[in-house]
Amino acid sequence: MPPGVPDAFTEPVDDPLADLVSRFARTHGPFTVTDVSARLGLGAAVARQTLQRLGGQGRVLEGEFRPSGSGAEWCD
Repeated sequence: MPPGVPDAFTEPVDDPLADLVSRFARTHGPFTVTDVSARLGLGAAVARQTLQRLGGQGRVLEGEFRPSGSGAEWCD
């Protein structure tokens, strides 16, 4: 880590991938698995599994949120 990085950013967390995907969900409107996987450089299967895990925890919702949506969209 570069010098001067605040301690809050270097503390270990239980599920860093879920935290990262959750942050993406909070800052982006309805999105697809392809959107999150492309932005974060993840494989689609990894992104989908993480979103499903977050969905099971009630942290994101899956559905069709836009009129032109395909039904496989996610939202915080």
